[in-house]
Amino acid sequence: MRGVGVAAAEFNRRNAVRLEIADPALRARPLSATLRSDNMEGCVRRLEADFGITASRPQAGVIALRARR
Repeated sequence: MRGVGVAAAEFNRRNAVRLEIADPALRARPLSATLRSDNMEGCVRRLEADFGITASRPQAGVIALRARR
């Protein structure tokens, strides 16, 4: 099981769109899932639906992840 920060780093190595961890507490949150690195939008939707994460797009090419409050 890896943390959200590790998963984001893996996605960032493989995509032009960058995942940013905007909530420091989220970085170490455990994440156990199979996510395709070639489907960024699908990954983000799954994080939002299943893992209590919200995503925003503060600028082109960046998706900021936060823990849902």
